[in-house]
Amino acid sequence: MAEVKLYKKLATYKDKNGEEKTATNFFVGCGDQLIPVEVKFFEDKETGADKNYRVRKTLLSAFAETLPERENSGNKKKAKDESAVDETSVGNSF
Repeated sequence: MAEVKLYKKLATYKDKNGEEKTATNFFVGCGDQLIPVEVKFFEDKETGADKNYRVRKTLLSAFAETLPERENSGNKKKAKDESAVDETSVGNSF
């Protein structure tokens, strides 16, 4: 049976006023797949608020591990550059 883990990743963004903010994105790791998870906002029809949204998000954050960085993130670009065909050697392959 595959192990299931909860991960979080912090990301920065700028809001509509140009202020830099931090967002927490959650993922469930199942085997070698990462599945994004969104904390649901249950809007109260009268007030428009969800008083338990922050509680749910804080609990997930407390139990989640930080998502490790990819090991091959720098190698992807290098491999792409190396796979490019050198135009001067195209006719000289025989």
